[in-house]
Amino acid sequence: MKLLSKFMLVAILAIGFVSCSDDDNNPPPVQQTPDLVEAANSAGLTTLLDAVGAVPGLDQTLLGANEITVFAPTNQAFGDALAAFGANDLNELVEALGGVGQLETVLGFHVVPSVAFSTDLSEGAQEVPTLSGQNLTVTRTGSSVTVTDAAGNTANVVTPDVEIENGVVHVIDAVLLPELPPVNTFSIIEASPDHTILEQLLVDAGFDEVLAGGEFTVFAPTDAAFGNIDTSGLTQEQVANILLNHVVNGNILSTDLSSGYVKTNATETYSGDANNIDIYINVGTDVVINGNATVTVPDLESLNGTVHVVNEVITLPNVVDLAAANPMFGNLATALTQEGLLGTLSTDASTAPAPFTIFAPNDDAFGNFLAENNGFDTLQQVLDTPLLSDILTYHVLPEAAVREGDITDGISPATVQGATLTINTAGGVTITDQDGRVVNIVATDVTASNGVIHVIDNVILPVDL
Repeated sequence: MKLLSKFMLVAILAIGFVSCSDDDNNPPPVQQTPDLVEAANSAGLTTLLDAVGAVPGLDQTLLGANEITVFAPTNQAFGDALAAFGANDLNELVEALGGVGQLETVLGFHVVPSVAFSTDLSEGAQEVPTLSGQNLTVTRTGSSVTVTDAAGNTANVVTPDVEIENGVVHVIDAVLLPELPPVNTFSIIEASPDHTILEQLLVDAGFDEVLAGGEFTVFAPTDAAFGNIDTSGLTQEQVANILLNHVVNGNILSTDLSSGYVKTNATETYSGDANNIDIYINVGTDVVINGNATVTVPDLESLNGTVHVVNEVITLPNVVDLAAANPMFGNLATALTQEGLLGTLSTDASTAPAPFTIFAPNDDAFGNFLAENNGFDTLQQVLDTPLLSDILTYHVLPEAAVREGDITDGISPATVQGATLTINTAGGVTITDQDGRVVNIVATDVTASNGVIHVIDNVILPVDL
């Protein structure tokens, strides 16, 4: 509605004027310069007046400005703008532009915070600042003046130098458009020549309409990225879930990102509860997702979110992917690789022994374990023990994704190694191992396509070492 107001005010200023008549018998009255509203009323600009009235305080803001120059579109120009945006009225124009904030920017683009009559303009092109924060290009060629907007469209000044109390209005024959952020995240993808595959997949899944509302951050793989994977054997539902793995709720700029797990709109299929799957975002010199997708172009902002371009498709991660992507699980990844367990833990959720629950010790947990003096002084000694495979598989529950909400005090599930562990909930969630040692679960429910990870602060043992 601000756009409407500005347009109304602009047109009002441009077209309105106050005239006075001579009287043979009386001295001529002192001619008064109209203000914006008076000029608009004089010109009969009903549509613009309605628009100004719909924006509380806008008329007073412009009336109270010290100095302004307004490039004011005519009623016809304003009507042409409605048609160009497919709008039948002012409310539809506001919606088409993306809301009041966008309208405010458009209207501010027509107002210069100083007074410039046509005779004050230099010959040729010159840039002038506007209230929107963007510059207009004004060109004087002899007695003709044109104004060029951000898209390169040119409007002609059809009536120059309409003086008002606090400045001047130049009537123009077109509405000027500044640079505006895209209306929604899908429109960014739709306009990109490098995202034609993603665009079509989103349309096929009906996600173009989803991304047009709400507030989302999208990690957008390029066409080249889709060339690196084969989706021909996947169902439409599976492809849709992969697409959702690129979408995070909320508007997250690159400056807001930090290293850690973030839940996407993709969901797991093994529990029946459709829990949201995590990705791991590693923020360093580059922003890398799940260890292989790098953000190449960040922060393409729209009105309802942000698009970050990535160079790989972010496929649904399994528990191995989510652990390997996190540098804090470096020691665990080394141990699992050495013992040849990565393949087993990558098993699809529909195939035993998946889905898994993994109690994952991070590197700090390995440090706590070594500090206990359990007979190991270095990580290499841990890696060299013949019991390493038993120790690692003791951290894994088979054929069950036990989430935090599933845990009750005193449960004793069996592990892949065979021995049981005991989970208690009094005073925090803890695990008691076969050696009677108690460790804490410090983070829960990192969700993968084939299981769930809980982070623990020490290594648990199936036997007394």
